[in-house]
Amino acid sequence: MDAARPRSVSQLMYDKMKGTKFEKFVANPDKGSMHNYGIAVDVTIVDGSDKEIDMGFTPFYNSNLSIYWGYAKLKMFDLSEAQKKNRELLSKTMKKAGFFPLSYEWWHFNGLPKDLARKKYKIIE
Repeated sequence: MDAARPRSVSQLMYDKMKGTKFEKFVANPDKGSMHNYGIAVDVTIVDGSDKEIDMGFTPFYNSNLSIYWGYAKLKMFDLSEAQKKNRELLSKTMKKAGFFPLSYEWWHFNGLPKDLARKKYKIIE
C-alpha cells in the first residue's frame, strides 16, 4: 500500500496534521520516517482474487481526518476474531521474512532497526 516515500511528501502529510490532535500519527519530516529512508512498507494480505482480507480498520484510501480518529478508536478494539487472526498472520509472516512490526500500526513493517537504517541510508528527498 505504501513503501519508500520522499521527505517532501511526508512534509505535506505532516503539514496537514500539524497542530491537530492527530499530529502524533504522522512522523516529523525533520527526523525522517523509515519510509523516508526507503526501508519501511505498509502492507496487507490479499486472497486469490486480489481482494484484501479483512483486517478491520484501514487508514488507506481515505484522506479525511476521520481516518485518524477511526484508527485511534479502533486500533485494537472492536475487532472480530477473524480480523485479529488476519493481523496475526500478517505480523508472523512479515517477522519470518525479517521485518520489524510497528506495534501501533498493523500494516507497517521496517526492514531494519531505526538506528541502523539512519546510519546506513540517506533520506530520500
